Amino acid sequence: PDSGYANQNQAEPDSLDFQILGNRKGGVVSGLEVTAGTYPYVQVAAGEIYLNGSYYRLASSTQVTLTAFGTLSFFDVIVARVVSGSVTCVAVSNTTTANNPRFPSTGTASSSVIDLNTDVVLAAVWRPSASIQASHIVDKRIFVPTTLSRVETDTVSANRGANADTYVNTSWTAG
Repeated sequence: PDSGYANQNQAEPDSLDFQILGNRKGGVVSGLEVTAGTYPYVQVAAGEIYLNGSYYRLASSTQVTLTAFGTLSFFDVIVARVVSGSVTCVAVSNTTTANNPRFPSTGTASSSVIDLNTDVVLAAVWRPSASIQASHIVDKRIFVPTTLSRVETDTVSANRGANADTYVNTSWTAG
C-alpha cells in the first residue's frame, strides 16, 4: 500500500469503490474533505454535492461521530446524506467481518448501509483501534463537473438548486 496509509486493507478496492466510480448521479462539486478530529470524531469541511439532478450545500464544517470501536478492525465510510432537502454527514459502518474488513453494503440508507440515491461517499476511515490518525482516512470523493451558473443569496429557493432553479454561489472560491 501507499506508505501514507496505515494498512493494506485501505488499498484494496471494494465493490463500493466500483459503484461510486460508475454512479454519475451524484458526487462532490466542492469541499467536503474529511480530516481526523479528536476521537470519536472526524471533521468534514463545508462544501457542495450534486445528487440526482440537484445541488445541496453543507454550509459549515461539521463533526461526524464515528462508530464505537469494539475488538475487530472495520471501516467507517463517511457520507453526505440528503434527507428532506438538507445535507447531514454520517458514518456508515460494517463491523461484522473479522478477517477481511469490508465497506458497508449498498441499499436503503441506514447506519450500516449506503444508499447511492441519498448518499454521496466522502471518505473511508480505517478503524483498527479507538484512535484516529490522518493515515486512517482515505479520500473517496468523486468530483463531478458543473456547467451551470449557480448564484446563491441569503434566501435560497425551497428547491435548493433543483432542475430549472439556477443560482450562483458568489461566496466560495475554487479550492
